[in-house]
Amino acid sequence: MSWFHIAVAGLLTLLVILVALPWLGRQRLASKQTDDNTRLIQDRLAELEAEASQGMISDQDLRQACDELKLALVDEHRRDSAFANAAGRLWVVLGAILAIAGGSLTYYKVNQLPQVAHSQQAIEALPALSQKLQTGSARDITDTDISQLALAIRQRLHRNPEDAQGWMFLARMQASLNRRAQALEAMEKAYRLKPRDEAILMSYVQLLMGAGEREQVAMARDILAQKLIHEPDNLRYALMMAVASAQLGDLPATQRYYSQIKPKLPPESEMLRSLEQRITELSQQAGPPVQTALAVTVTLSESFPAEAIPGEGYLLVFAQQQDSENRMPAAVVKQPLSGFPVTVTLSVSDAMMPGFTLAELDQVKLIARISSDEDVMPSPGDLQGAISFDLVQGRLTKHAIEINKELK
Repeated sequence: MSWFHIAVAGLLTLLVILVALPWLGRQRLASKQTDDNTRLIQDRLAELEAEASQGMISDQDLRQACDELKLALVDEHRRDSAFANAAGRLWVVLGAILAIAGGSLTYYKVNQLPQVAHSQQAIEALPALSQKLQTGSARDITDTDISQLALAIRQRLHRNPEDAQGWMFLARMQASLNRRAQALEAMEKAYRLKPRDEAILMSYVQLLMGAGEREQVAMARDILAQKLIHEPDNLRYALMMAVASAQLGDLPATQRYYSQIKPKLPPESEMLRSLEQRITELSQQAGPPVQTALAVTVTLSESFPAEAIPGEGYLLVFAQQQDSENRMPAAVVKQPLSGFPVTVTLSVSDAMMPGFTLAELDQVKLIARISSDEDVMPSPGDLQGAISFDLVQGRLTKHAIEINKELK
């Protein structure tokens, strides 16, 4: 039972008491007056009878006096009743006024009408105040604005705990007060409730990146990477991806997204200058660039008999562009047969033509072949093994090939 219902029950009880008291008082008063008047009349009648028996008055006078006494008693009773009724009505009116006043006051207090009005004003001002916080105008927000914002957010989340926008507003307020942990917690709830909401997603990513923690910046980068899969030309996502990559020290990703956003931003952009400075720092830390190279370990399948291996032959290891009509190797290494396993390295310097090297490949088909001559063109009886993979530029990567097939 609410305080309002308790108060109403109490006021109703008070009203009943106030209304009942006049009647109870009137009944006691009327009873007392009736008893007093009856005694007086009886005494007077006894006196009249005594006077009549002594011959002081006649029988006719006795009867007339008795009638007059009775009429006087009736008139007095009527006057007392009228007075009691008037007093009772006065008490009823006073009781009703008190009950109405008390009920109105109780309703006003219990339902907190001023607070309700204040809360409604705060809720209406919530989007504008939240936008101030997000755009960095927190210095223009007064203590009153913060109080209004906190009240509105509490009211909104109390009504609907699944309100993603309410959690976002709470996160912005917490961030404006430098409560990073609470802000991230609230924004994470908002993002879980509405992961596709653009405003919530961007606010969450900004908070993660602003935290400065590597793990949180990595989370922001993962979210942006997923969005860029579906919207690769989104400049805002690309810009934030460049910043996140720069924070994580990922030079290739920073350069990639910097190249994407550079034509779209004005040359005097502070963000561009900051990214250029960070790219320079990362480049200096990385040292001289590493050439693309493949370290290939070649093994021979045990299924081949010894007589299948030519006594004088060559091991050819070469790389081609996968699924291309151009079958020319981008890099090739040839050496006389010695034994297995054997490891060779393919690099840009092993190109057959200067204009077509490992630097031009992205998907590679890597072949190891045992041949009786040094020709890379296949011949019947050659033994071969092959693998395919995506080439990572600027790195030395390791691979393994088993020669397990005889060409027909």
